[in-house]
Amino acid sequence: MPPKSAKGGSKGARKSKGDESGDKSKEKKGGTAVKVRHILCEKQGKCLEALEKLKAGQKFPEVAAAYSEDKARQGGDLGWMTRGSMYSCKDTGPLSIYVMHPFWNWLVQFCPKWVAPNLMTFSGFLFAVLTFMLFAWKDYGFYASDPDHPEFPALPRWTFTVAALFLFLAYTLDGIDGKQARRTGSSGPLGELFDHGLDSFTAGLIPVAAYSLFGRGPKYSIIPFRMFFILWNVLFNFYLSHWEKYNTGVLFLPWGYDFSMWGTILAFLLAGVTGHESWQFILPGGITTGLMFEILLYSMALLTNVPVILNNIYVSYQEKTGHMRSFSEAMRPLVPVTAFFLITLSWISLSPSNILERDPRAVFVFDAEFRRFSVERDLQARFEEFRDLLERLHRLRDIAFLVSYIDPSDQDLLPINNDDNLRRALTNAKPLLRVIIQRKGDSLEELNGYGTIKPRNLISSILGGTPGKTKTLAISNPHDFRQVSSIIDVDIVPETCRRVRLLKHGSDKPLGFYIRDGTSVRVTQSGLEKIPGIFISRLVPGGLAESTGLLAVNDEVLEVNGIEVAGKTLDQVTDMMVANSSNLIITVKPANQRTVAPVRRGSFSRNSQLSSGSQQSHTTAGSDPEDKYDQDEIVDLTAPTTNLEETHSSEDGILHL
Repeated sequence: MPPKSAKGGSKGARKSKGDESGDKSKEKKGGTAVKVRHILCEKQGKCLEALEKLKAGQKFPEVAAAYSEDKARQGGDLGWMTRGSMYSCKDTGPLSIYVMHPFWNWLVQFCPKWVAPNLMTFSGFLFAVLTFMLFAWKDYGFYASDPDHPEFPALPRWTFTVAALFLFLAYTLDGIDGKQARRTGSSGPLGELFDHGLDSFTAGLIPVAAYSLFGRGPKYSIIPFRMFFILWNVLFNFYLSHWEKYNTGVLFLPWGYDFSMWGTILAFLLAGVTGHESWQFILPGGITTGLMFEILLYSMALLTNVPVILNNIYVSYQEKTGHMRSFSEAMRPLVPVTAFFLITLSWISLSPSNILERDPRAVFVFDAEFRRFSVERDLQARFEEFRDLLERLHRLRDIAFLVSYIDPSDQDLLPINNDDNLRRALTNAKPLLRVIIQRKGDSLEELNGYGTIKPRNLISSILGGTPGKTKTLAISNPHDFRQVSSIIDVDIVPETCRRVRLLKHGSDKPLGFYIRDGTSVRVTQSGLEKIPGIFISRLVPGGLAESTGLLAVNDEVLEVNGIEVAGKTLDQVTDMMVANSSNLIITVKPANQRTVAPVRRGSFSRNSQLSSGSQQSHTTAGSDPEDKYDQDEIVDLTAPTTNLEETHSSEDGILHL
């Protein structure tokens, strides 16, 4: 007979809907699920005594009434339950039996029956999350309570008082949710899964919040590296309790849960009344308060939890009361948690930026970091100031990182690396600007080019790739292969176009070509139509573009790394090329495939230079005596031309067709 439930009754012990007046077991046709009536007793002798009374003919309600004292004291209940969802849990902690369960049994009577037990479970979890978020807001780096860092303001006392209140509410709601489930007849295995699943999160949130009580300094507390092992100690003990249930079929609640919860609540409450300084003292022998609590946590685990768990598993095998699994099956659940521990330990030990010291909260939570802030859209924003702001917010000092944003118009991922890019990003925000920060060298956009990787929507993220499509075999180039340039996608690109890849591979040779804006001519049903376009205006001798022989002056640029340039300004196209300068793929329409016109003076276009050191587009003029081609071109492209060999330069250094 399953005794009591976790923390006042886990929802795994909830009874199914049924009337206590029925005396017969109900069996479903075609299945093995059987509803049985049960009495939860503390000792086997009590169960046998109740069974004898039932065999003697005494009615079930009378037997139940005779054992109501044990039922109330142990948090048990009477009624129907499905054999397939039987949940066995045992709590022998004196604080739980003699203090908390009587209090919870009294308190749950004031809760309306229309309140769902899972709602109470989730509400208690939210109070634990709010406690964590409160200290993350006021003391993100765990410096506020450290006397060695006076530059960080101390936490106000009300934060500790609120934390104590929130933890008490979380503890209480977690204790009465199972009792509410049995009152409402909504017991089931899903309730157990939901309850203990949220408890696994809470087991990590509460110790991290308590770390702010002492701070991270070694004077009165412990360093983040030791706190890392304390968190793993809590997680291991929580995990071992469920590993014990996996083998024995019974969840034995450790005594340390109730004592640790009350200890944390009282510690926060004392700090709220007298200040966190009351926990900054040194015991005889040089034992600090942080070390004292560290010893206490490890002692509770090694003395009251781990030996008891191992003994219970041993007894279940000796008496054949457990699941009697093989050794490999019994130990199998310990493999993933051990692997997870080794992975996180390797992460903090081998981190090149010492992530645990730099941002311990990110390690403890093991998640990405998201922040939201506001900037004035109309101000003259400077990229360096914006970068400094991101560096301070995310604590990225001495870390090389890249900033990019998602263009709301076509969802392209574009870089922010100069003032023009930043102003354009702020202008295009509608109204939220999504900024992505990545460590330099780890960004896929650096390797594949900006715009080649688009953010996946929710549906595609869930469904994954296209079903049924087999992946092509990835064949890499030799390690000493140095591809300089090539024509790619010849079977996809129309014959009138050319797709060229310029791959630098660490070469110091500049890309070496200029682009300009101008007018392109398209043949439509209504005749010739002139539209804005981007063209190659000059090839620098000795540059990468000129040495390939694949690009020519007046080639029209159609795409940059798969992104169409139609409708984009010269500055936007320049930024796209600069961001992808190490691996640039451009689709062009060669000059001899376009319809162009003789020169007609009167209109002008702007030039933009692309080289390995370019950071932004340049509007060039004819002021440079050493580069006569770096000037405004007077070109009007309207009619057919003959041959590229007929191009000539005028005396004023302007290129004509």
